[in-house]
Amino acid sequence: MNQQRLVLWNPYASQAEANMDLKADIQQTPDTRIHELSEQDNLKDFLEKQSHHPLLVIAGGDGTIHKVLNQVGASNEKFDFAVLPLGTGNDLANATFGKISPWDCWQAIAEDRLISRKLDLGKVKVDQQELYFFNSIGGGISAEFSKNVTKGEKKTLGSLTYLKGSLEVITNPKRFHVNYRLDDGEWNAREIANFFASSSSICGGGLEVAPGAKNNDGMLHFITYRAMNSIDRVILMTDYLAGRYEENEAVKSEVCNRLELNSEETLKVSIDGEIKSGCHFQIELFPQALEIQIPDLSE
Repeated sequence: MNQQRLVLWNPYASQAEANMDLKADIQQTPDTRIHELSEQDNLKDFLEKQSHHPLLVIAGGDGTIHKVLNQVGASNEKFDFAVLPLGTGNDLANATFGKISPWDCWQAIAEDRLISRKLDLGKVKVDQQELYFFNSIGGGISAEFSKNVTKGEKKTLGSLTYLKGSLEVITNPKRFHVNYRLDDGEWNAREIANFFASSSSICGGGLEVAPGAKNNDGMLHFITYRAMNSIDRVILMTDYLAGRYEENEAVKSEVCNRLELNSEETLKVSIDGEIKSGCHFQIELFPQALEIQIPDLSE
């Protein structure tokens, strides 16, 4: 018997409205059900009532995946996960199996042309709250920008929304005093404009923050942008757009498995798009701890 599929459809995802024909096609697919996500959803309770353990197809963007993995439990062995990319950036999908249309992705899922892939999984403790993340944490100016992005902007600008955000990060003069240490190393003090702690090379709709990183290489990439004057910010913006920003002296790139970071003031962070605030952050990466089913594109 074929595995049952439960499609967790986010009607608010930026590409959901444009793919209503796809939704109708999914509803006609044998062994498949759709559950529309809402803000009031308690997925853990809902899924515990399922008599079988279907393939959970997360139909949405990175924020939807983040929400589902944290409600269900990213290490939950009762369910297999797959992704149907309907978001603005779709960073997990793009980094794992490339840019393919939602229709092509669904066709592979419906035909059971899937292969298992194990990805690195992160956990962050913000003050006293713990969350899973699968892609990146951005702290400082980037998180403040993300907090102010509207759903309308995402639908209108698409991935250009994140390019706008990258320019905001580089040109904004705000600065934060932080202390951090990697693994069990020495504490370091740094005045920064922004930081990323990423398991992948990309975030924000394909913008490279950690060139060469892979989301299954077992390494947490920690990138900081030090506070700069206006001239240095212009130079960094030029280097960033030219794809050589890691060579800029204002950028520091390090790798680790665990990261502790303390900020003198409350710092906003964007955890796969979810905004949190705190002063104390503990971040750890668990190599290849998240298993998902991805389209087999070898044919």
